[in-house]
Amino acid sequence: MLENVTPVDGMVITENTRFAPGVYPLRKGLTIGSDNVVIEGDGVLLVNQTRDGVGIHAQNQQHVSVRGIAISGFFHGLRFDNCREVQVEDVRVRDTYEIEGIDTFLYLWHPIEQVYSGAILLNGVQGGVVRHCDFQH
Repeated sequence: MLENVTPVDGMVITENTRFAPGVYPLRKGLTIGSDNVVIEGDGVLLVNQTRDGVGIHAQNQQHVSVRGIAISGFFHGLRFDNCREVQVEDVRVRDTYEIEGIDTFLYLWHPIEQVYSGAILLNGVQGGVVRHCDFQH
């Protein structure tokens, strides 16, 4: 496992990585770009003040884990598309984008490209676990 790594905006992670504690402003977030990757981040906060993009994203990967990271201010905190065996543990996501006003009808059957924001989006994920997490808008 790579130790004390400083997250960089738009970073693609392809091996097990433990981030150095700290607050990191990342507009483009992070991408898991390989199978069998574990990301750990006790004491790490990934921040995006624009409330767009994704904090941590994986697509078409399997056996990926995200542990101990805090994420704030993205459209989606975590997003996994067509992945298998995803583990998310001890992760905190707050302050994701919110739609305006209470008069908006929440239609739950939008195509995936138009889904509402949130702490986590699991799209086409098969298998895995989400535990001991704090997910709030």
